[in-house]
Amino acid sequence: MRMRSTFTAATALLVVAIGATACSSGGSNNSAGSDKAANRYGTVHAGELTVVTSSDLTPFAYIKDGQWQGFDVELAKKMGEKLGLKVTFSDHSFDTLLPLVANGQADITLGSIADTDKRRQTVDFTLPNYTGTNNIVVLNSSSINGQPDIAGKKLGVIAASLGATYAQKYFTSSNLVTFPDNNAMLLALQGKNIDAMLIDGQTAEVYAKQYPVRTAFTTVDPANRGAAWVVSKKEPKLRQALNAEFRTALKDGTIKSLMEKWDPAEPSGPVIDFLTKYYADHPNDTYPQS
Repeated sequence: MRMRSTFTAATALLVVAIGATACSSGGSNNSAGSDKAANRYGTVHAGELTVVTSSDLTPFAYIKDGQWQGFDVELAKKMGEKLGLKVTFSDHSFDTLLPLVANGQADITLGSIADTDKRRQTVDFTLPNYTGTNNIVVLNSSSINGQPDIAGKKLGVIAASLGATYAQKYFTSSNLVTFPDNNAMLLALQGKNIDAMLIDGQTAEVYAKQYPVRTAFTTVDPANRGAAWVVSKKEPKLRQALNAEFRTALKDGTIKSLMEKWDPAEPSGPVIDFLTKYYADHPNDTYPQS
């Protein structure tokens, strides 16, 4: 069973009420200044980085033996330590992740989330820390081997994902079926309720090792900006601090070593080359505002 943690409106009102009571006591100006100084990055909770993600985004973010694991998870923990922030994670369906950040209920979401113009209307992004492919995954017994074979077939996609947007644009002859997460989509494929599913290359690799499925073919979005962490538009200081840490993690080899640890089947070289060029092309930590 997934444990979900949300910051409700009622909770928000309670926090506001408590804050108002505290400030009404003597020395309110000093208290306000102290609170602001204690929360230098403007996070939901002072001294804490509240992360929402989905628990099936292998190898980026997932739960195993009751513990959060993965490339993005470990990188977030390392960055939290560098910034002096305690990092907490909670599990949610993919289509709720960006709204939770946009509405101020979480500081960031992560897990190979593509940076797009549409998503930038409501949230901001850090510099990317990964880039990859979309894979069409089918049962081993399937006759689907290329894009022409998808015509008229039921293709599973994750609701509100870049994959869904990509499929709507490039797989117009297919019948798209949306799912809340990868696990639900995999079950549908195994039950032959869909003919194929569109997932990222890393998850495709993991599934191919564990289940009787294979990658029929891969696709690359020509408008690719890479995958990044999603942050609120309201707190640019957090985004700038994370961008600075991403640059350090790329330069000192942390990103490369974590990729090789959590996704050893995928060569890290092309990803590191992509990030190196991208960071050089966007040298200001105020990205994407600069």
